[in-house]
Amino acid sequence: MTTPDWRHFLARRDGRAVGTATVHLTGQVAGIYFVMSLPSQRREGIGRAVMQEALQ
Repeated sequence: MTTPDWRHFLARRDGRAVGTATVHLTGQVAGIYFVMSLPSQRREGIGRAVMQEALQ
């Protein structure tokens, strides 16, 4: 049995946190959770970018 591993990603713009994503790894399976961006920063590709980084 493997121990679950959580990895958290924070997207910043001009030093300010604007988005997040979390990956939960266990064995050969990964789950992506909490992909979010600030309401004022939505529809700018931040969620997609932070999620793609998390997938790497």
